[in-house]
Amino acid sequence: MLKKYLILFMLLPALWKKMRQLIRLYLIINCGLLFAQNQTIMSNDTLLNELPRGRAMWIWNTANMVNNMINDVDNAREELYNFCQSPHGNPDHRINVLFLSCKDALFNNQDNLRNFLADAYDNGLIVEYLDGDPSWATYNQQTGITRINKVLEFNASA
Repeated sequence: MLKKYLILFMLLPALWKKMRQLIRLYLIINCGLLFAQNQTIMSNDTLLNELPRGRAMWIWNTANMVNNMINDVDNAREELYNFCQSPHGNPDHRINVLFLSCKDALFNNQDNLRNFLADAYDNGLIVEYLDGDPSWATYNQQTGITRINKVLEFNASA
């Protein structure tokens, strides 16, 4: 009997970690879909049918890459679009969805962000806003709420 409890006790941290990852993924997906649907709440079946099909890529705000794309510095957009059409020279792996982290543009450069979103759409790309931090669920909730409200305000003013 003690052996069973010992094994269960040893497995709990791994199970808890996996459960937290699944919960976090579920929240990210549902929050992202909620924003994408302009605050329309739907059943999970409807949400799954609304998901874009194809391949996706995350673009995180590193080394000013995102700002260069949004501001179209040094043909950064053209490079992005070419890569998405044929990643590593393989058109069979075309990317049509971008998960974009662009909080700086969201707060300080909305005109160029709108221009980038329209241009990306014209090039066959769906762009989803990506943001988040684990602290938003605990002690730093106001930052998360502020960011969410900014996204909703941006979408409403389109």
